[in-house]
Amino acid sequence: YLLFLLLEYRRRTARGVTSWMIVSQCAFFAGVTNDALVGAGVYQFVYVSEYVFFSIVLAMSASLLSEFVRARAAVEEMNEVLDRRVMERTRALEMVSETTARALTDLQQKDERLLANIEQARLFQEKTLPVPPANADFGICYQPLEVVSGDTFDICELGPARLRIFLADVTGHGVQAAMRTTLLKTEYDRLKNTHEDAAGVLEALNRRLVGLFPDGEMMSTAVWPSCWNCRSFRSGTVCPRWTSNPVGSMPYFTRSGLPD
Repeated sequence: YLLFLLLEYRRRTARGVTSWMIVSQCAFFAGVTNDALVGAGVYQFVYVSEYVFFSIVLAMSASLLSEFVRARAAVEEMNEVLDRRVMERTRALEMVSETTARALTDLQQKDERLLANIEQARLFQEKTLPVPPANADFGICYQPLEVVSGDTFDICELGPARLRIFLADVTGHGVQAAMRTTLLKTEYDRLKNTHEDAAGVLEALNRRLVGLFPDGEMMSTAVWPSCWNCRSFRSGTVCPRWTSNPVGSMPYFTRSGLPD
């Protein structure tokens, strides 16, 4: 039965080491048969089964050594394949890393140029802010939420003790709001001396902006035309507050003339 198993395994695997196992088994069977015949007195000869058994041991050792060599070769081949794949992945990651680094450098350079341009726009916007008349005492605090602002103002002297103060807050924030502010201030400077009445200035400014941008966003403005007797003209804004005492109340300025 053992010989049958070895022959079947040899047929399925076609491994040469199995042949040595079959030969050693046949030699061992022959040695056992010889010892049985010698013991029965059929003929005179030496007992050889103990010696022939070593052929089985040698055949098994050769088989195990062959399997070990084959397994080691398979492991080395798998290691080589793994090393090649690791090198390929490493090269691919290096290429991606270089591409990402170049893209990051480009973005940083673009951000630096953009910040430099915005800083220039801030300086330009500050230079366009009006200087208050010398005969009037003003406290002005101009602090944009971002680098550039969507707010602007103007102080125009109409006569003795008579000033027109223009405040504007356009929609949006940042650069787009600053561009709208520049447009609004430019148009206001063209119209501020064309009407004696502040309401007429706002009406002309509104027509001008609607004509330029019929589908544009609303720009909210407010104008105070005098210094001592204050009147409020609004265009899309809430009512301003009035105070003459830093610790007093601040009622809404809802009508012409001095508040109550």
